[in-house]
Amino acid sequence: MLRVEDTDVKRFVPGCIESLIAEIEEFGLTPDPKPTDEQLSKIGTFPWYTDDWGKHLDELEGVKDEDYDDVYIQSQRIALYQKYALQLMRDGFAYPCFCTEERLKEQSRKAAKECKFSGYDGHCRQFPLEESMKRIQDGEKFVVRLNVPAYMGKMGKKEVYHDDRVLGKMTFPLSEVNDQVLIKSNGIATYHLAVVVDDYLMRITHPMRGWEWIPSTPKQVILYDALGWKMPRFTHLTAILDPEGGKLSKRKGSVMVKQFLDEGYLHEAILNFICLLGWSPGSDREMFTLDEFIKTFSIKGLTKSNPIFDREKLKWFNRQYMVKLTDEEFHSKAMKFYPDDVKEKCDLEYLSRILKSRIDYLGQIPEITKFLVEMPEYSLDLFLNEKMKSTLEITKVSIEKVIPKLEDLADWSEESIKSAMFGVVDDLGCKVGQVLWPLRIALSGQQFTPGGAVEIAVIIGKEETLKRLQTVLNKLI
Repeated sequence: MLRVEDTDVKRFVPGCIESLIAEIEEFGLTPDPKPTDEQLSKIGTFPWYTDDWGKHLDELEGVKDEDYDDVYIQSQRIALYQKYALQLMRDGFAYPCFCTEERLKEQSRKAAKECKFSGYDGHCRQFPLEESMKRIQDGEKFVVRLNVPAYMGKMGKKEVYHDDRVLGKMTFPLSEVNDQVLIKSNGIATYHLAVVVDDYLMRITHPMRGWEWIPSTPKQVILYDALGWKMPRFTHLTAILDPEGGKLSKRKGSVMVKQFLDEGYLHEAILNFICLLGWSPGSDREMFTLDEFIKTFSIKGLTKSNPIFDREKLKWFNRQYMVKLTDEEFHSKAMKFYPDDVKEKCDLEYLSRILKSRIDYLGQIPEITKFLVEMPEYSLDLFLNEKMKSTLEITKVSIEKVIPKLEDLADWSEESIKSAMFGVVDDLGCKVGQVLWPLRIALSGQQFTPGGAVEIAVIIGKEETLKRLQTVLNKLI
């Protein structure tokens, strides 16, 4: 099920929900049910929304739960939350609060100065409900707050408990629980009330959420209890940490699914990687399709420790899935990443076959193929390689020998180019690396390339190959 929790008006961005749904479905995670197109078209408008919503309290008597069974957008379920807030007030578990913003700020400053509990001081708890309702009918602005002391008195409790599926039994002293705002002055419910009403009415059996929501748990235990509903067991999931420490942050690189897709990571790789963040199948197995993950998943595999978002591991997963693609599939995905000048000058199908096993993600293509169009500036020291036993003298001789062999080729193919270059190795009686290393540097101008000298020559063509080799030779003479 997809439920859109959009009651925070300040954070609403037009079009973002439609984009989110599209992204979810790209991964094969198609919700059923989900908001209808008609419901989505109403996003940004708030039924029952008014600055003096208290004047409409009588109308809430006619609100029926079943009328909202097929509504999955919270901003279009406002009447439900108001209805249950009114019930909580009448039962004494909530109360209207008329405190101005100025008073709340002053109270907060005073509490901080005296090192006291910084929550709301309960000033408006003292007013009888009849008096408060009259003030509401007179048009005075108000919010609805949870009445924690009243709950403690009626239930005879000083603390509440919750048995978390991952973290185990959790105890919350009620003396540390604030009189949370449940309905704001504009009539819109806060998360705390809306999620309880929705989870109950939508029959959610396994609420799973991030550990940062743990402090909201006692407030929701109170609400379930006060409304006479059986509370489900929560599962609080670990936070995903950045390798440099702390939670994932946009300042440290991509953290959004769309960013990774735009960078050329495959859907399957991203999904597989995320499946194993904070969960273990109980074995060393790492590769899972979505269907395999669904069949294997168990809450028992969820971990208590915070997983690290290892970008190198994501690259590893992406490589595993890229090499599984056929050449045609990889080429089709790679096409949108090739710069226009590369498309004009290079054999792209051949280039895709070379790149397929040599890159981590498709977004590397523009940078890694720049040298194919324009030679970069580089130092002749690149030709010196102790491991390959490559020297400037061997470089000069190798290029002098290979140019005429390549010029004589009528068939510019990988096989014939390889034969010509290895022929120079035989002529000089040296190791392969002593010849192919400098030839690759001469054709690319860089230390690391997708493919060796033979492949680069095939891609850039005969004319450009001979031109680049001659340019280096002129510098060495």
